[in-house]
Amino acid sequence: MEQTYDNVDRYVSYEGFISSGPFNKSVKGSYQKFRKCVFYAAANSNQYDVALGVGDTDVYVHHVLFEDCLFYGPGGRYNLLYYRTHHNILRRVVIRHDGGWTVDNGGNPEAVFCLYSSHDTEVQNLFVIGSTGTYNYWEQAVYNVNADTSNVRNNWSGLGILKNTDSGMTIDADATDHVIQDSFFWDNTGGTIVTGK
Repeated sequence: MEQTYDNVDRYVSYEGFISSGPFNKSVKGSYQKFRKCVFYAAANSNQYDVALGVGDTDVYVHHVLFEDCLFYGPGGRYNLLYYRTHHNILRRVVIRHDGGWTVDNGGNPEAVFCLYSSHDTEVQNLFVIGSTGTYNYWEQAVYNVNADTSNVRNNWSGLGILKNTDSGMTIDADATDHVIQDSFFWDNTGGTIVTGK
C-alpha cells in the first residue's frame, strides 16, 4: 500500500493483507475499513509507518476503522499517526515500536501511536507492548498532541500499555473531554501523564 493522493470518500474495505517495506503508508479519504491487516516497518525519515491524514492540506480524514490489526517494526517517528482526523475507530490493535529512526537531531518526538490534534476518536482495546529499544528522541508510548485546541472528545477504553520506555501515555495541556476507562498501564518507566482535562 503506497500513498494515495486524493482525499475523497472511498467506501472500501481491506482485509487480511500485509504491508511491509521501508516506505510510508498513508490513508487518505474517508469511509474505509482495515481488518486483520499487518503493517511492518517504515522509512527512516521524519515520518511514520501508517498515517491517517498527512500534511496540512490533507487533513480531516474521517470514518476509518482499524480492527484486529498489528503494527510493528523499525523506522519512522510513529508506527501509527492520526493527523488532524475525526470520528475514527481503532479497535483490538497491537502496536510495538522497534526503533530505527535516526535522522533527526532537532528533538522531534517519537512514539508508538500519536493522536495529533484529532477529535471524536474511539480507541478500544489498544495494546502497546514492549517498546523498550534505543530511540532518537522518545516521547511516550501513546502521545496526544494538542497543537491547535482540536484534540477533544477522544474516548479510550480497554487500553493495555505494557513495558514501554518512559511514560505510557501523555495527553497535552488544553486537550479536553478525554475519557479513559477500564485500562491498565504496567511497567512503563515514566508512568502516565495527563495534563489535559
